[in-house]
Amino acid sequence: MSPASGPSLPRCSSILLLAVFALALASGPAKAQLDPQNLTPRQQQVFENMLKKRGIDVDYNKLSPEEKERYFRLLRQGQGKNRQPGQAQNANANANANANANNPYNKTLIPLTDFGDKTYQGQKGGLYPNGENTRPKAHTEAGLEIAKNIKPLDRDGKPDEKNGKIIWLSIGMSNTTQETGTFLDLMKNYPDKNPKLELVDGAFGGQAINQINDTVAPYWNRILKERLAPKGLSPAQVQVVWFKLAESKPTDTNFATYPRALAEKYLSAMKIIKAKFPNVKLAYLSSRIYGGYAKTNLNPEPFAWYTGWANKYLIEAQINGDARLSYTGKDAKVPWLSWGPYLWSNGATPNAQGISWQESDLVARDGTHPDTAGRQKVAEALKKFFTTDETCAPWFLKQ
Repeated sequence: MSPASGPSLPRCSSILLLAVFALALASGPAKAQLDPQNLTPRQQQVFENMLKKRGIDVDYNKLSPEEKERYFRLLRQGQGKNRQPGQAQNANANANANANANNPYNKTLIPLTDFGDKTYQGQKGGLYPNGENTRPKAHTEAGLEIAKNIKPLDRDGKPDEKNGKIIWLSIGMSNTTQETGTFLDLMKNYPDKNPKLELVDGAFGGQAINQINDTVAPYWNRILKERLAPKGLSPAQVQVVWFKLAESKPTDTNFATYPRALAEKYLSAMKIIKAKFPNVKLAYLSSRIYGGYAKTNLNPEPFAWYTGWANKYLIEAQINGDARLSYTGKDAKVPWLSWGPYLWSNGATPNAQGISWQESDLVARDGTHPDTAGRQKVAEALKKFFTTDETCAPWFLKQ
């Protein structure tokens, strides 16, 4: 259990520990005597509380080592001895006001869902072939047939209507695990969810596409050891995947080359997913959220937008019969692919699905990761999709 969810500290003890923690932070790394990777339970609680005051809601035990270091540095920066009251807030406000001003893509990028008859460098938009946002009928019928045959499985992957489980698993990076966590909270008391359905967060911080795109990447074993085994679940029970990935610190801004190269990486990842989870049948893909407020080179625009194109190219290739993306029979190489919720919009302008991104939806320190409001937006979009899409109803909802 996270320290933040346990018993609260006595008020005097909490205040004293907070003062000691803040003093250690202000002293700098050489004198701090605090290791971000090995905080005591009480220190973890203060760490979480200090971040919460900055509008960042985290669970220390779910953070990657890199995230712990980043948040620790953020808190240390906020404890400078010569900083005047309000100085940090004013500086942040000024930075935020101009964070997106120089993004050359602000006026040129269009959500895939909003293209209509327009093209971008000769390419039609839309989520599916021919500029359409509606899944082709034949592909939907194929997915629906698969969905109807998804049944609870035991740990060996054999049908077990009484004690078996249907596992929905998220695959992705830090944004994905943050958004999945909120989605799981949202669905805890959803009355119409299939009681045999297990929603599992399989995403981890720092695990972008290049970090997971190898059969021996540590990421895959972490899913088994940290997310499935503790729940008494096995890889053989995974039948549905939500896939949301990007590349860390990309540099190729060329539209003609980058999205297609990224789609090839996604293809490789899908093959690994099928190998690691042999009974996986359906995969739903989502784009990155808006990256135009980014303050770092982790995944700014146009790369967040490009993830949508990469998904589009991959799904279209399967629909058009690419043999590398076969999903039927004993020789299936990947799951059946479809769009999940499309999450990108050009900032505060809503896309055709009604999603928009204010700067306050993202963590102020980097403008890339979703803050509490941003996570809630994605969670609501996931809920709407998985409770209404016809290929999800047979296994997601109570029958």
